[in-house]
Amino acid sequence: MKKVVLHHTCSRKNGEAFVLKNAPFLAEDDPQNRKYQFLGTGYYLWEDDIEQAHHWGKVHYKNS
Repeated sequence: MKKVVLHHTCSRKNGEAFVLKNAPFLAEDDPQNRKYQFLGTGYYLWEDDIEQAHHWGKVHYKNS
């Protein structure tokens, strides 16, 4: 059986323990604030590519 490593980008605003307990986080569209997800509401995970997760965090979460 092949092991698959998934990476998930999210904010650390509530602390590492919160993230570890509650991840993954649902990414939802927010039309009221004109914020839309890449492919709509869903869970976004990067398979075997932590660099993409880091890039998304830098761009969309200002590295926090």
